[in-house]
Amino acid sequence: VKLLAKALAPRVRVNAVMPGPVLEPPGTTPRAREDIARRTLLQRLGDPADVARAVAFLLESRFTTGSVVEVTGGAHLWRGRLDP
Repeated sequence: VKLLAKALAPRVRVNAVMPGPVLEPPGTTPRAREDIARRTLLQRLGDPADVARAVAFLLESRFTTGSVVEVTGGAHLWRGRLDP
């Protein structure tokens, strides 16, 4: 994303959305769904609307390029989380 943003600026803005646990695979059990949700800082799964809002933000933000928006509920930070 950063390399493309540098190469294509100023004509083109390049950004990305990195979704996390939003749609689980077919056949996911309620228990597995709960386990996935527990691995996010927000303790829940997202939904497609969460991802769509991030995309809408990037489309409207005319001064943003070279960015990655992580729509993960904090799952990308979970491994380093210290449980109370």
